[in-house]
Amino acid sequence: MKPTRFISEKTNLLLVLVSLVATGVAQPTCAAQLAGQSTFTKVLSPQAPATINGQRAENVARPRAIVLDENMLLGLGSPAPAIKVENWLRGQPVTSFQRGRVYIVEFWATWCGSCAEALLYLAELQKKYKDSGVEVLGLATHEHAGTADEARSKLDAWLTKKMPNLNYRIGFDYTGEMNQLWMDRSLSVGIPTLFVVDRDGHIAFIGSWKQLDDVFPRILTGTWRTSDEAEAADAERIAKGEPLLKLKTALDAGDWRRALSAVEEFLAVTPESLGLRMLRADLLLHKLRDLRSGLPVIRQLVRDAIDKNDQEWMEGALRQLFDPAKDNSHFPRAERLEMGKELSEHILALNPS
Repeated sequence: MKPTRFISEKTNLLLVLVSLVATGVAQPTCAAQLAGQSTFTKVLSPQAPATINGQRAENVARPRAIVLDENMLLGLGSPAPAIKVENWLRGQPVTSFQRGRVYIVEFWATWCGSCAEALLYLAELQKKYKDSGVEVLGLATHEHAGTADEARSKLDAWLTKKMPNLNYRIGFDYTGEMNQLWMDRSLSVGIPTLFVVDRDGHIAFIGSWKQLDDVFPRILTGTWRTSDEAEAADAERIAKGEPLLKLKTALDAGDWRRALSAVEEFLAVTPESLGLRMLRADLLLHKLRDLRSGLPVIRQLVRDAIDKNDQEWMEGALRQLFDPAKDNSHFPRAERLEMGKELSEHILALNPS
């Protein structure tokens, strides 16, 4: 078996939904994108491979064993962990954090739609604050391929095509070490996730790039990390991260009933989370193969997507219906095709050209 960095389908479901869960809204942390940014130009064929920004829909996350105690927890005020990457694909290598400078450390992947948005945002931020001692580091630690060389080549090609003028460093790590040092210890299970290291080498922020505008000026002046607002925000982040890790543990173990129970608890609090809605449908229809409970769930998901007239929701529902990696042989074929036809027609209506 190839050493593909702990790959398993059991948590493929999780990484693409977490940012929607983390705030209960469409925050990227990539559900921050269970539906990507693609645009349909024809009715989706049931035989067409379902993809998320060019990646097979099942190739979305890789599980890691996570064992933490309070002393290992990474949060507000913690000393920043080390930077240990295999290669720097863009910019000069960084081996340590220099005192007096502020670093934004972004964990991302090419298959994550909201990660691409974050890259553009951070490029503007780097330009704006280039004379203020700010350094942005993009760490690609979630690429999927059979080998590290394949993942590195794919990443390099994506950057050349999509971000040819990127103005900050990009590091690549396929070993999982950076994820263990930063993501696991901070209870972060989704991407893109940002860490801000302040001028004295301590963590001043962990979260979404969409939250950064409000706090970054205060991080630069050194007034954010010790504020009551920062402490409250980090406590809330940790409180949300712990149940997410419980869900991840259930998915890693293949305990679909326990995972479904955790999802239902989350949905009671965040009923409009697309990622959670899709995960519930997938667990019922494809893991537990419970048509009695699953059919009403997917029907409601399709109806809500159409009523919202939201392409992201509709694409997500289509993936549940037609992803060839999922066994839909038990699904009533005529109803599945009818749902797909209705969803595709509405997507076409949103993209008339």
